[in-house]
Amino acid sequence: MNKAKCNTASKRKFINLPKSKQQSLRHEFATHFEALDTYYDTGELESVEWISVTVFDHWLSLDEAILNLDKARDETRKAYDEKLYTFICLLTSQFEAFLVKKLGRYNEKLTFREFTSKEGRKSTLILSDYRCGERARFSFVIPSLGILYFEGSDFTHHIYFKDVNALETIRPLVDRCKLFLLC
Repeated sequence: MNKAKCNTASKRKFINLPKSKQQSLRHEFATHFEALDTYYDTGELESVEWISVTVFDHWLSLDEAILNLDKARDETRKAYDEKLYTFICLLTSQFEAFLVKKLGRYNEKLTFREFTSKEGRKSTLILSDYRCGERARFSFVIPSLGILYFEGSDFTHHIYFKDVNALETIRPLVDRCKLFLLC
């Protein structure tokens, strides 16, 4: 029986962090999540800053969005996804990152998961189709940078942070992947 459990556990992409680490991360990122809850309720983001990582060098107008999203060829969409995926893999390989999961019927319990391997991390961070809803998308934290990272739609992801110095650490990786930072 123990052998079966070990084999099952070894196939997992991520595992729960110990309770003490969960509490530490909840405390460290409480302001981030509270600010986002307030933002969803009021439209105002307080206590944290944000920036978006995107394949586009500016915010798209409606006509540009139709052309670059709805009417884009599959090869173009794959190229967009590849750039973002490369960036995420690069970022999470250079800094310790923990997957964020919300549990419970109303997503009221926040938990953090550790990737079990490089392959598990890469397969967990595969991007959702750009037309998928937000609920299916991943998010993770990088404690050393104090950032909360959300996979967004329309080939644009979002980073929430308190210290602007985190951006200076991330910027070379963004440039290396030929992406853009927009706010």
